[in-house]
Amino acid sequence: MLPILGDRHVTLPEHVLAFVLVLLPVSLLIYGILVIGADSAVWKLLFWGMAPGALGAAAAYLGGRPEELAGSTTTLPLMLLFLADALRIAAATYAGLVLARPFASSGMALLAAGLVAAVDLFSVFAGPTRTLVENEFPSLDYFLL
Repeated sequence: MLPILGDRHVTLPEHVLAFVLVLLPVSLLIYGILVIGADSAVWKLLFWGMAPGALGAAAAYLGGRPEELAGSTTTLPLMLLFLADALRIAAATYAGLVLARPFASSGMALLAAGLVAAVDLFSVFAGPTRTLVENEFPSLDYFLL
């Protein structure tokens, strides 16, 4: 939403409105996926996750990188990037549903989430992700998915 507002100073109400206009539909999307996929078989969740993942990667490729949009804001690339983000969120939600299936208790799921967060923090601050960011590899967007 912020590229639409332009380079001028963005006020606090505009920031809040941008976050509301983005977070409300995203939370409804995630809730809908969780309701639909709660009792589905794992193979269906994997298929339903791969389809939006592939479409999201294609939309991101066609929409261009956000850095390229800084010079001129056009409607089509922004719409494709919005679509790419929504499809990536859907793919990540389906992947989360698949990965959450083996856990019988919420304690084990929290333990696994804590371990994954610790590994991710290490990667960002001292590992391969830091190297990718510092060297500005163009393939970083695909790794972030």
